[in-house]
Amino acid sequence: MNIFMRKAICVLILSVLAFAGGPQRVENKPLVAVIYADWCPLCQKLKPTLVLINDRYQGKIRFVLFDVTSEETMEKSRQQARSLGVEQFFDKNKETTSLVIIQDPSGREVFRAFHDYDFQHYAAVLDQQIRQPKNPISEPGK
Repeated sequence: MNIFMRKAICVLILSVLAFAGGPQRVENKPLVAVIYADWCPLCQKLKPTLVLINDRYQGKIRFVLFDVTSEETMEKSRQQARSLGVEQFFDKNKETTSLVIIQDPSGREVFRAFHDYDFQHYAAVLDQQIRQPKNPISEPGK
């Protein structure tokens, strides 16, 4: 492939990304992101809480588990983070296993927990995020 074609392809890709605004938040739902490793005993202790979150809020949230168990799973998680627009979060926190964050639908972090196994802490934040109207403009008389 000649240099002109390479430059044209790069310009096209950059144009598409700029037009699209970079990584998209496809769904207007809160995001629960977890840094997890199989070898981490604190992550194992967190598992039942994560199962409850996933079960109770299935279809209402975006749930992602960034697996840092090995180099291979870490690279897959980095790619997943990139596709979700949270690569900077992943790179900064990839060594902090059992970290859970919740982002509102706009991508703003609204909750951060480290070694927190109490489902109610997560439920309180998620319930509030889910109850918030999708459109911030309120209807008259309400």
